[in-house]
Amino acid sequence: MKNISKTYTKLGSAHTYLLDAGALILGISLLIPNPPLKLPFSLGNLSPRLQSRPVSRLSLVKVSSVKDGIQPGFRSSTLFSLLASAFEDGNEKTFFERSPRLIRSATSFRSPWIRANYYFTIEVPSDAGKPLKAVTIIQQTNLEQIVFFPSQTRAFFGDSFDSDDSIPLASVNRETSEKNGLKVVFEQPVEPGLTVTISLRVRNPRYGGIYQFGVTAFPVGAQSQGLYLGIGRIHLSQPGGRG
Repeated sequence: MKNISKTYTKLGSAHTYLLDAGALILGISLLIPNPPLKLPFSLGNLSPRLQSRPVSRLSLVKVSSVKDGIQPGFRSSTLFSLLASAFEDGNEKTFFERSPRLIRSATSFRSPWIRANYYFTIEVPSDAGKPLKAVTIIQQTNLEQIVFFPSQTRAFFGDSFDSDDSIPLASVNRETSEKNGLKVVFEQPVEPGLTVTISLRVRNPRYGGIYQFGVTAFPVGAQSQGLYLGIGRIHLSQPGGRG
C-alpha cells in the first residue's frame, strides 16, 4: 500500500509539473515574434498594449534555479487571465478613459400636444481620451411615446439653447432595437474639453408629467463601446396648465 501511495504521489506531482511546463511554454511563445508553437491565434490579433509590454513586466513565472525548475506554486490560471485580457483587447473596442457628463436636459415648451425642442447638454472632459462620436437618446417607458422629428435634429457647441456654432451631423436614425429613441452621429467628432448640446424636435404628449430619457455616449472607433451617462428628465405640464 505504501508503494502504491508513493506512486500516486509521484504521478500527481508529475501531472502538476506537466501543466506548469505547458503553461510556461505557451506563455513564452506569446512573447516571441515568431512563436515555435502553432497557436489558434496570432500575436497580430492581440492587443497592441500586450505586444509592446516588456517581458520583465509580464512576470509569467519565476525560475529560481535549474534544480528547482518551474515553481510548483505557479498555475495556468495566471496565464489564462492574461490570455482573456488579450482577447478582450484584441477586439479593437475603444473606450473613454474618463466619462463624459450629461449636465442638463430641458425643454423649450412644457404645454401638452405642441411641438417643442428637447435639449441634452453633454460635457466631454479634457482627459476623456477619445472624442465623442455619437449619442443615443432613448425614451424610457411612460404613458405615451414622444413623437420625434429626426430630420429637424440639431447640435451645437456650448450649453446654450440656441447657437450659431452648429455641428454638422452625419446621420440621425431611429434606434430600431428600442421602442422610441434616436442615435445622433456627428460628422466631426466632438474633441475632449468641449461641450455639446443636442436639440431634438418633438411633439409633447397629451398628458404631462416627468418623461425620462436614457443617454449613452460613444467614442470614436469602429467598435466603440457605448457609455451610459444616465437619465435626462423632461418635466411637462398637464392639460389645463397643471403640473
